[in-house]
Amino acid sequence: MTTTLDDLSANLPNGFHDAKLKRLLIDYAKREARFIADIWVGDISTEQREAYRLAEITLSGLLFWVSEPPATNQASDTAGGERIDIGSLSELKEKPSLNLPLVPDSAFVNWVFITEWNAFFYVAAQDAALKWLNESRVRTVQSANGSQIKFHIKDAVKYYSQGDEDRFFECFYTLPEYVNVRWDGSNLQLTLNTPISLESFKELVALFTRYGVPFGFLRTALPALSAEGKSYFTNSEGYWFAELFSEGDDPSPEQAI
Repeated sequence: MTTTLDDLSANLPNGFHDAKLKRLLIDYAKREARFIADIWVGDISTEQREAYRLAEITLSGLLFWVSEPPATNQASDTAGGERIDIGSLSELKEKPSLNLPLVPDSAFVNWVFITEWNAFFYVAAQDAALKWLNESRVRTVQSANGSQIKFHIKDAVKYYSQGDEDRFFECFYTLPEYVNVRWDGSNLQLTLNTPISLESFKELVALFTRYGVPFGFLRTALPALSAEGKSYFTNSEGYWFAELFSEGDDPSPEQAI
């Protein structure tokens, strides 16, 4: 039985309204589109109003994915992803600005509106599936006095399949402190809110170790850890120690602040 994007939307508390598009992959050989989005699952009548949950949506039997050009050339702040909404093409009051191909009766056609672009994607496919990537969490809004930390990763990451690359980026998306990740094909910039939990720091160290990425740059984040976290990562018996602390450094928690 075919599942459509409208079916997925109907089973979400707020549909795809105010979701944050984080990553999009179109595989023409497989006729498949996959995108990762932070789905708004909050209830405006409760304290969980700003609850979001990360999901991967897969569209198979892809017939087309067509994009309007952005309506503005002004760069916008899209930390955390591009804000989107999704609906059926039949719901649009005005016809698409693009001439869309005809599709068979077995296919569905939807629009994806990108708020910051003030423009639409149009997509047609024959099946849709949603997979949750984490538990729901309340999104923390960064205050004017809040702080963030940015990591610049210049070493190339080697992937052995598309799924291998997807898992690498998904680890960032699931961190509670995640703000944004940008990649230009050779350099990667990761932005996180601080403080960083011990568990999140463990995940980063494990991820970079697994993918062979030198992670000495993470030492700059040690001051953002709790006292427990600093004590944990300055343990000279840990597999991460040699990478985090170069020869001659004093790795005591007090000096790491």
